[in-house]
Amino acid sequence: MLSIADMPTREVMVNGAKKRTPELNLLAHWFKEHTAGADICVIEKVHAMPKQGVTSSFNFGFNAGVVQGMAYAFG
Repeated sequence: MLSIADMPTREVMVNGAKKRTPELNLLAHWFKEHTAGADICVIEKVHAMPKQGVTSSFNFGFNAGVVQGMAYAFG
């Protein structure tokens, strides 16, 4: 069985600006429901893009790390 999902996020206010951040509880629930008995988990290898801002690159890398951490935690 193949399962694909968008990253669950929530909107928060940071310094007066709206920002999207990973919703860890929903992501953990997805991993729990979809990885039981899985033989393999494939996560796209990501990297910063040219002319992407430093903050955007950091946030993108952080979110990729969150997914990798969840995959590790759920085996």
